[in-house]
Amino acid sequence: MTIRNTLTLTFAAATLAVALSSGAVLAQSTAETRDPPPGVWKNEGNFNAVQKAWELVANEQYAEAITTFTKLTGKIKDPYEQSQALFGLAQALVSLEKYDEALEVYEQIINLDVLDNKNHYESMYQMAQLFYLRERYDDALRWTDRWLNESGEIKPDAYTLKASIYAQRDQFRPALESIDQAIGLVEKPREDWYSLKMAMHYELKEFNKVREVLEILIRGWPSKKLYWVQLASINVTLKRDEDALAILALANRQDMLSSESDMMQLFSLYGYLEMPYEAASSMQEGIDKGLIDAGAKEYEQLGNAWYAAQEFDNAIGALTKAGELSSNGKIDMQLAYILVANEDWGLAKQATANAISKGGITDANLGKMQELLGTSELNLGDLVAARKAFNAAMRFEKSRPAAQQWLNHLEELEKERQRRAASTG
Repeated sequence: MTIRNTLTLTFAAATLAVALSSGAVLAQSTAETRDPPPGVWKNEGNFNAVQKAWELVANEQYAEAITTFTKLTGKIKDPYEQSQALFGLAQALVSLEKYDEALEVYEQIINLDVLDNKNHYESMYQMAQLFYLRERYDDALRWTDRWLNESGEIKPDAYTLKASIYAQRDQFRPALESIDQAIGLVEKPREDWYSLKMAMHYELKEFNKVREVLEILIRGWPSKKLYWVQLASINVTLKRDEDALAILALANRQDMLSSESDMMQLFSLYGYLEMPYEAASSMQEGIDKGLIDAGAKEYEQLGNAWYAAQEFDNAIGALTKAGELSSNGKIDMQLAYILVANEDWGLAKQATANAISKGGITDANLGKMQELLGTSELNLGDLVAARKAFNAAMRFEKSRPAAQQWLNHLEELEKERQRRAASTG
C-alpha cells in the first residue's frame, strides 16, 4: 500500500473521528455570554411528563420517546418548558439518526433562547456536528464559529471540528491551523488529531512535516504498524532510503510487517541499497511466513538476489522454482547460464532444453541455448546429442560461428577416438 493509499484512509477516518469528538471545556474566553434567568417549571404535570419521556430515552425506547416528546411540544405553551421537551426530542431523533429533523428541533431551541447556557450552547454545538454529518460543510462551519464566538468557551474539540470541516472543503491550510490550535490546548493530544494533522501536511506536500508527525505518532503509539509503514514510505519520497530501510527493518524485527506489500517494500529497499543477501533473506522470510504469494516473478527476483549475494545454490533453487512456474523460457535460459558457469551439466541440460521447448525468447537467445545444450551434452559424454544441438545452433546467425567451432571440435574428438580404436585394434 502506498503512502497515498494509507493517508487517504487516515484522512477519512481522522476527519470523522475528530469531527464527532466531544471533550472538556478548558476555560472561558473573554467573549460575551448569555445570562438567561433561571428556568422554572411552572406546571408540575408538564415536568413529570417530560421526565417520563426522558426515561424512555434512557431505556433506548427512542421511537416511543419521539412520539411522547412531539405530543408534549405541541401541548406545552411555556417557552422554557417547551424548550425542555424539544431538547429531549432532539436527543431522541439523533439517537435514531434522524439528523435533518433533529436540526430543525435544535434551531427551535436556539430561537426560543430560554434554556440555560449549558443546554443552549450544547444545542448549538450539536447543530454544527449534525451539519457536518449531513455534509453541509458551510452550515457546519457557520455554527461552529457561532458557538466559538457566543459560548465564551475554549474547547479543543471545536477546533478539531473546524479542522475536519476545512479538510472536507479541501482548505488544507486553514484545517492545519485549526488542528494545531486544538493540539496546542492540551497536554496529551489525541491520536486522531495527529493523524489529521499528518494528512493535511501531506495534502500540502509538506513531506518533512509529515515525517515529523509520524515520528510523534510512533513515539506515542509504537504498536501501530500503519505509522511505521507510512514513515518508511515518506522517507522514500524524501529520498531518505537508508532511514526508510532502518524503519522497516526495525518494524520487521518486531513482527509488525504482516502483508505482501510490506515485505516486498523491505525487499526492494535492501535491493536498491545493494544489500542482496538481506534482500533475499527478507523475501525468503516472507515466503516462509506465507505473507508473499510467490509466483514465477517473485522466485525470479529471489533467485537474482541470491545470485548477487553469491549464494549460488540458493539462487539455483529459486530460479528452478521460477522456471517451473513460468510459461516461457526466459527464466530457464537465465538458470542455464548459471548452471553452465557452475559446470552442473545435468541440470544445465535440463534448463536449456526447457528454455528451447517453452520458447518466448529471441532467435539469438534460442541459438545460444542450442549451443549451451550441445556443450552440456558434450560434457555428459553424449557426442551424438551434442552434434544434434550444435547443428540446430547453426541455423541462427549469431550462434553460427561458435557452433561451427564446437562441430569442428567434435570432429577432432571423433578422429581421435578413431585413431585410438585403430591403435588398439
